[in-house]
Amino acid sequence: MNETGRVSASDLVVNNIRSKIQRGELKVGDRLPVEADLARELNVGRSSLREGIKILTAYGVVESRQGEGTFITDNVARNFFEYMGFFPSKENSEYLVELRRVIEVGNIAAIYDRVTPQQYDQLEKLVDVFDEEHTIDEYVEADYNFHNMLIEITGNPMLIQVNNMIAQMRRDLLYRMFSHPEIIQDARISHRAIFNSLKAKDRDAIRAELGAGDRTVILSFGGSLGARRVNEVVADLCAWEQHEKKPVLHLHATGQYGVQLFKDLEQQKGFAEGDSLVVKEYINNMPELLAAADLVISRAGALTLAELEAVGRAAVLIPSPNVAENHQYYNAMELQKAGAAVVIEEKDLTGEKLVAAVKEMTADPEKLREISLAAKALGVPNACGHITDELLDLYKTHRK
Repeated sequence: MNETGRVSASDLVVNNIRSKIQRGELKVGDRLPVEADLARELNVGRSSLREGIKILTAYGVVESRQGEGTFITDNVARNFFEYMGFFPSKENSEYLVELRRVIEVGNIAAIYDRVTPQQYDQLEKLVDVFDEEHTIDEYVEADYNFHNMLIEITGNPMLIQVNNMIAQMRRDLLYRMFSHPEIIQDARISHRAIFNSLKAKDRDAIRAELGAGDRTVILSFGGSLGARRVNEVVADLCAWEQHEKKPVLHLHATGQYGVQLFKDLEQQKGFAEGDSLVVKEYINNMPELLAAADLVISRAGALTLAELEAVGRAAVLIPSPNVAENHQYYNAMELQKAGAAVVIEEKDLTGEKLVAAVKEMTADPEKLREISLAAKALGVPNACGHITDELLDLYKTHRK
């Protein structure tokens, strides 16, 4: 029997016993039929039956007693099965991913100021595993070690003990989950989100320096020389933000040729630099401002998009039409198709359209976060390593 069949058959075992518990046919203290009879009843092989029983045992639903058989031990399982579905299927396994993500992100508060630089490095190496092709064994080990490390950093003996109690159960379920490619993709996003949440204290420090508070930070730029149309529509956006008293901190770089233009636009449109608007000719600390930003408005050059993906930032992209083969447009559209950005072509660009896009994206913080996560999922932070490996492989091949 192939591996897929084995997983499906063990699901049948779990589902069958779950149904009997829910219907009241099995109660605490009841003994299951002997292995041969139960396998025959469920029409599964003994190895698949054992896999199912192993999962049930891990959750404390059944208990095997030497020389006596296997017994139902916990009627609380009825409610657990009912609400959680016991994750026996591809669809229900998503609930486990979501549940664990909520628990782990909630745990960030406990370890926020306890993570050492060395631990950051170790955690990031484990997260990086999900950015590359690996075996299921390697994904399981990376996930297992990542979450164990988060628990251990708390130093809370009760959390550590609970984690130790469910460790084997979690490992067994990971093998089942990571047989689905979409779960690996979700793990990639969620592990990176957890790691970024830990690193967010740097973002908080930068936002504190900027005096951002709880405001939405918008970062806009059009290049070192400046882009007239970008400056014009950003001016419309700044006017709207101030006239509507929006809770934002807007950071804008005009570029060399946009300095006087933007000053003129401030006068024409009735807005001014101050607590809610910082205008500079050029940004010298882009990594810090990208870390602080919630939303970026920019052109769509390859390096800009790589940076947006690396840090995971939602964006409104305005591709430059003055580039070879309109490549910025095609760059930007890849992000929009992935739900990582909104694209406005310059031929369609107006202040009204930019305001509408920003208004919609910032109206719902959760939606803005989802766009940012989608951008992060596209990132390849170890791209240099991949390129180096490919070049070395080519060198070794041609050298032979």
